[in-house]
Amino acid sequence: MRKPIHDETIELLLASIYQKSGEGLQSSFFYGKPGARHYEKNFGTEIYYKENKLTRTAIHVRQHGPSYLKYLAISDIWSLLQKFVVENYWYLANGAFLRQFDGSYADNTSADAKQKFSEALAISDIFQPQNKLTIFPLVPIQVLADFDSEVFFLIKSSSLDATRLRSTIGAQ
Repeated sequence: MRKPIHDETIELLLASIYQKSGEGLQSSFFYGKPGARHYEKNFGTEIYYKENKLTRTAIHVRQHGPSYLKYLAISDIWSLLQKFVVENYWYLANGAFLRQFDGSYADNTSADAKQKFSEALAISDIFQPQNKLTIFPLVPIQVLADFDSEVFFLIKSSSLDATRLRSTIGAQ
């Protein structure tokens, strides 16, 4: 479900993206409809990110997004946002295809396209992360006292009962 955080993030993200070379970090990619297979991506584009604005977007997402983002480096959040743009560029393409414009995508994208882009962000892995069971360490250690937090747990093997295992794996 789309919320104000998604709309705010899209505005900031689109404000960091430009069409003209020399505006920042270059990103060239092929795109198609969201969810399309690699060989179905028949259109290509080149966009540029202004680093300071992309950093501002990443900080905003880190502060107001899901709690797991607080544990990621800004560069990792950059990568998540850039991957999101590549996967969902289809929503922006109609307003940018064969059209040259000055300014950012925020100034040159229709409200309808922004809404669809925001809806895609709301259901993306950034805001709807998939829980995956990861068992550490690979080298055995002895756990004297169980540790259980919102993000992860480190417990004795005897504490890993069927209920905890089901709830952890079922959360995926």
